[in-house]
Amino acid sequence: MKRVVWLLIVFFISLIFMLLCSCGKKGEPDTEPTQTVREQLLSKYELYNALMLSHADSNGFVDTDKCDSLLETALTNPNANIFAAEVEPGTWLRRPQGYIECFAAGESRSTISRDQLLGVMLRCVNTRNIGCLKRLWDHGESTSWRMGENGWEHSIFTPDYIAVLAQAIYEVSRGKNDYTARWFKFPVLSPETGYKAQLQVLFLMLREKVYGSLDSSAERLFDQLADQNPRNPLMQVAAGRHDQAANILLNEWPNGRLPTSSDWCTNWKLSEAPTGNGLKPCPEEGRVHSGGDLLFVGRIILNMNMLR
Repeated sequence: MKRVVWLLIVFFISLIFMLLCSCGKKGEPDTEPTQTVREQLLSKYELYNALMLSHADSNGFVDTDKCDSLLETALTNPNANIFAAEVEPGTWLRRPQGYIECFAAGESRSTISRDQLLGVMLRCVNTRNIGCLKRLWDHGESTSWRMGENGWEHSIFTPDYIAVLAQAIYEVSRGKNDYTARWFKFPVLSPETGYKAQLQVLFLMLREKVYGSLDSSAERLFDQLADQNPRNPLMQVAAGRHDQAANILLNEWPNGRLPTSSDWCTNWKLSEAPTGNGLKPCPEEGRVHSGGDLLFVGRIILNMNMLR
């Protein structure tokens, strides 16, 4: 009798032990806790950043074979020496000195464009570089706001650009430099498509940064662009849809490597319309992209610290 009781005790102890060991497994082996979305994005960002730097030139420029190199470098690499493309005070080229100049080579419609200088302004506001902004202003005033040497119609600063530059100088100088141009009344905008949509978002981001806020029409534009470009993470983050933007970066950009032309042809997905040809693969080009589009949007999201 005692032997039976003892065996029952051993049996129940063993059963309790097995139940405790299997608790929570649901038939699967133990795994490490799942990374949060923020942790996943940070890990991917750090890998892309390291890989991007291995492809950048000695000044930290990316895509120097393209004529949007200045803009994309300013957005991609916070540590790049973008001033390698400033040939004289306030006079900029699309890529650093030493490369073939884009307009002379017939690769662009102007030596510089508003697009490229938008990247310069974003960088110089973020780093609070008043000298950079003042040089742009002085050069613009001296040339009636023709910012390029050739093809100037593509590089002329319009009143809205002049206003934002004036406000940037006012804000960065903490009110020491006050130009009346900053009081310009901005018009109501309609959503653009493709690369023009990207430029709208970048310009409004800069405008919000230097003025401190946007009017309701500009906020509505962010929502319209996000609705029209549901797979574009820049449009989503501009509309405050941070989780959606992060998920696009995590799920649509390759893991463990930079994107290539076998994934999509364009080197900068953010400027493509939803049905743009640049989103199609062109493996015959054999190109490795900089990954700067992911780095730019990823940095915005991570700095906002809005993810779980």
